[in-house]
Amino acid sequence: MYISQKNRIIDILSTAIEAIDYAVEKHDYSYITICEEGLLAISGYMKSIDDRNNVEILEALLVQIQKFTDAGIKKEKAKVKIAQIRKGIYEFGKSVKEQKGRYKAVFMPYKASMWTSLESIWMAARNDPNCDAVVMPLPYYDIGDIKNIKVIYEGDKFPDYVPIMDYRHYNLKTQEPEMGFIHNPYDDINNLTQVFPQYFSRELKKYIQCLVYSPYLTIASYTEGVSDFLYTAPGIYNADKIVAQSEQVSKLFQYYGHKRSKLIVKGSPKIDSVIMRQKEKQEVPEEWKEKLNGKVFLLNTHLSYLPRAFVFAGSINNYATKYLKELMNIFIDNKECSLIWRPHPLSRSMLEGRFPEYLEFVNDMEKKISCSKNCVMDKTEDYMIAFQRSDALISTYSSLINEYMMTGKPVMIFQKQQPPDADARALIKRNMNYFKFGPGKLTFSEFVNMVIKGEDPKYGERMEMLKQAFENMDGSAGKKIYNEVVKEILVCE
Repeated sequence: MYISQKNRIIDILSTAIEAIDYAVEKHDYSYITICEEGLLAISGYMKSIDDRNNVEILEALLVQIQKFTDAGIKKEKAKVKIAQIRKGIYEFGKSVKEQKGRYKAVFMPYKASMWTSLESIWMAARNDPNCDAVVMPLPYYDIGDIKNIKVIYEGDKFPDYVPIMDYRHYNLKTQEPEMGFIHNPYDDINNLTQVFPQYFSRELKKYIQCLVYSPYLTIASYTEGVSDFLYTAPGIYNADKIVAQSEQVSKLFQYYGHKRSKLIVKGSPKIDSVIMRQKEKQEVPEEWKEKLNGKVFLLNTHLSYLPRAFVFAGSINNYATKYLKELMNIFIDNKECSLIWRPHPLSRSMLEGRFPEYLEFVNDMEKKISCSKNCVMDKTEDYMIAFQRSDALISTYSSLINEYMMTGKPVMIFQKQQPPDADARALIKRNMNYFKFGPGKLTFSEFVNMVIKGEDPKYGERMEMLKQAFENMDGSAGKKIYNEVVKEILVCE
């Protein structure tokens, strides 16, 4: 018996007892029909789940009620008989409360590339014999180009070991899952992608007992006015529980009005994924096997990097073209190293819809990479493959840096270092990486040569810092988050 159904049965039984008490008080035994209707409804459910013991108890109670209503018992005997019925219903309700309830959990990612924010929680749910865990990817609109809105569904892009439930075959209203997990909190305020309206958080709340938001990113820094959206999106306020990677992040959520009791401070499933996947042998695309040799560098460009850089499109100061061309000159056909370029998964959609004039440069980059002997594009949904296959990361500022740092491999950020005061306040101190600008700056060539030599002088200090940035860095965050949610729904049992 599922907890949601169990609670409904207990409510019906409470109403039945109230009807009996009112009937006795008013000497009007017509109210007994309310008991009969309620018990019939419960009996129908018990038959549907083949709970024969409870069906027998209910049928015996129904026989008593039928005899009472048919017999026209005199008032002086009615109280005795009805007291017996009341006791039977009370004892039945008590036994229902004592039965261990099962629960349903529905996981609702929309982008396969963001599945890591939910995966380790799902694994814990899947391994719980009392839980029926379902992964139901949500369809969404690509609204990067408002004149060419597309419907996207990525249910076929998840790992093979994740069984997928088609959203058209899962009715939240009838299923009434005890818990639901989302990583997209933006509902109708996202200007690039938007899940179908029936899956906005305010709609999910109607059918899910405990709605949990597990952030799609890890949080490294905070700037008031700039970072507000990470704490104020509709789905965050509508969620019953919010996953926070650390106490520092928990305090930021609290600053925006979220109660401490709403926060689950057990770490990040995304870090679980890094830890787990680095231990496994990843299957890489065939092209990678042929082209990647020597030290492998992962190039990551954030969603906003190209649009912001192209503000200077007509100028020699266009740092996007300047630095990416510089990188290509270093890597193309270099026998000592290789390159994987992974643009943000929404980059092309954004450029096509809003900055089509910049696609020529990007297409030219991709063509050069395709024609090279040692460079590839990463168009997979699973960025963890590139994490494992690479030896170092070259990146613009991005939340992906936070996860990559967990691999222990060196990172170069080709933007400015954070000012010392900002770095001191940061949740994850990114200045412990290598930079193209600022104190101790390196050129791209210097960083590449350092990695080729196997050097990483900032390694020890960087890893010590990360221990303060995340709870449960042993890969147990997802399991502990899941256990906290189970406790929450059992309280309501």
